[in-house]
Amino acid sequence: MMTVHEVAKQVGVTSDAVRYYVRIGLLHPQRNPSNGYRLFSRVDIKRLRFILRAKLLGFTLTEIRHIFSDTEHTHSPCPVVREILNRRICENKKTIDELILLQQRMEQAQRQWHQIPDGIPDDEILCPLIESIAA
Repeated sequence: MMTVHEVAKQVGVTSDAVRYYVRIGLLHPQRNPSNGYRLFSRVDIKRLRFILRAKLLGFTLTEIRHIFSDTEHTHSPCPVVREILNRRICENKKTIDELILLQQRMEQAQRQWHQIPDGIPDDEILCPLIESIAA
């Protein structure tokens, strides 16, 4: 059994992160009856490492909680994990495409703005640079 600090050091996270995962119910340490300290088992360390791996793949803590729930009920979480990952890949591709278009618009504006002098705002124009962009 290990303390919060020992677990955090072994896994490479902060003690605050470990405490947070306990607070939201992802880890379930035992309490030392003599001093009240939380004591973490090898299962907790394994779960903590799983959390970190899942987060690296973009899983949210809510999704990780759902995965843990499936495993605690002896259901395979793999179908849900595959579905989430497939959905995220589609979402990421869409976001990347949108960012590419935004980058192109920004670069076009940058080239166009080279020819436009700085302006002073008045009742008609706030910023001639932005207002030169077709909506």
